[in-house]
Order: sequence, then C-alpha cells, then structure tokens
Amino acid sequence: MMSFEEWKVLAKGLKSIYARDNFMPDADAVKLWYQLLKDLSYQQVNMAIQKWMVTQKFAPTPAEIRARASDVTDGTVPDWSEGWEKVMKALSKYGAWNVEAAVESFDELTKETVKRLGGFSSMCQMEYSEIDMLRANFRMVYTELARRKREDNAMPMALKAELAKSIEEGKAAAVLELVEKIVG
Repeated sequence: MMSFEEWKVLAKGLKSIYARDNFMPDADAVKLWYQLLKDLSYQQVNMAIQKWMVTQKFAPTPAEIRARASDVTDGTVPDWSEGWEKVMKALSKYGAWNVEAAVESFDELTKETVKRLGGFSSMCQMEYSEIDMLRANFRMVYTELARRKREDNAMPMALKAELAKSIEEGKAAAVLELVEKIVG
C-alpha cells in the first residue's frame, strides 16, 4: 500500500510533466487521487506513471493509472487474435480426437471464450465455410471477456468486496420481497 508521502512525490512528477491549470489543481484533488490509488504499491503506481509519461502526451486519469498498474503486475491481457491462433493450432494439432489436450493448451480467457461458443468439440464439427462466422463470434466474446478482466484487475479489492456485499444484500432483499408476496 502506497503512503500519502510517496503519492505526493508521484503527483508532483505528474504535475511537472502535465503542467496545466486544471490537472490536480489543489490539495483536495491530490487527496482524492490518493484515495483512488492508495491500495496499490508505490512501485506499481510509479511504473504505471512512468509508462504513461513516455507513451502518452495527455494527462492520465486515476482509471488509466490503475489499468497500467494492473498491466505491470498481472501482465497485459492478450489480444483476441492470440487466442484465435491458439484455437486454430489446437484444431489442426488435436482435432476432435483429443479435446482435453486441446483445451489444456488454452489460457483461461481462451478457454472461457471457447466454452461460451459451445465448446471445442462443437468447433471441431463445424464446416470450413463457417470459420469466418466462428472467428467473428470468437472476437466479440473474447474482447468482452478481456474488457471485463481488465476492469476487474484494475478495481480495488475493497471496492470488489463492497460490490459483492451489495449484490448479496440485493439478492437477500429480493428473496424476502418474494416470500412476503407469496405468504402475505
């Protein structure tokens, strides 16, 4: 967890590179940014900011820093074409005779995408003329799952816990409401 003193050094660096009046204009803004980033380590945020500074000409948002920090620790989420290439190699290498080995050769994102598209066995049974449609569907599903994974990786653990609690409380309230309608 990054200390406020460490954050102030990074904020000062950001403000010196992106010297505009409206970028972190006052102490309250610096504190707000810290609240949004404090669960990350100093090293994560420092590397994310440095990566941003050397690749982007406009100032980042806290969300963009969190995303870059997530890339630093979790690695970037592969592009859909990498997953598609794995599927095509598995189709030619394993085919329908070794589905388990084919699926084991996939990363988690590719596995989930293949599962949502009906599974590897069904892909093996497709006609060659359907490959373009399968690729398009693979791209859409993989891209959405990757977006969700990036978002999840960038979200603070405390916020994830609060959201999960809120969802559970919402489910409990809905069940109580349903029971009251049935009984009442």
